[in-house]
Amino acid sequence: MSLCSNTTKSSEAVLLALPEGMLESEILLPSELPSGLPSKYYHENTIRYVLAANSGSGVFDPKVKCLLGIITQKITVTFTVRVNGEETKDSHDIAKYFIPASEIARFIPPEIQY
Repeated sequence: MSLCSNTTKSSEAVLLALPEGMLESEILLPSELPSGLPSKYYHENTIRYVLAANSGSGVFDPKVKCLLGIITQKITVTFTVRVNGEETKDSHDIAKYFIPASEIARFIPPEIQY
């Protein structure tokens, strides 16, 4: 499997490689993410949340059949909920972030063919 040289666009389908098999997800539109997150999340390296996909899972372009990147982080938002006059904190997992293949390629020695 080669590293992708192309970049993805928002709403594009991706495949996630897991030990149990492949799952589908998609690249999120920046507008689908809440404000206040680090700027890196508003680029084409954020996918819709998939419970089974964790750090180390591969993100693949199903059309070109190449590795787009590797999931490195879960994006969670925390918010305050008021129940019966009491405030409690709650959190919700909303997305996953992946390191793109272009960054992975920088760590591969030039003598290694991929």
